[in-house]
Amino acid sequence: MRCGQLLRPELARQAVEYAYDHGVAVIASAADRADAVEALRHLLGVDERAAHSIVQLQWARLTRDTVAQVRQELAAVRGELDDLRG
Repeated sequence: MRCGQLLRPELARQAVEYAYDHGVAVIASAADRADAVEALRHLLGVDERAAHSIVQLQWARLTRDTVAQVRQELAAVRGELDDLRG
């Protein structure tokens, strides 16, 4: 599942950035999915549905090169938005 497919993509983006910045320790240290969901709910203050969505993200795709690419794409989109805003 991609961030854009989530009900709240901005929350998912923030969660991914937080998790990446902290070595994905929250999910990696969880005993199972249920534990990961509960840990994310507590840590991020999200509801169970949002936490499940975050756990479902494809964490293996968050390698350094992928994260760099996503950040470049985000910068490009922000630039386009700035241009549109005038």
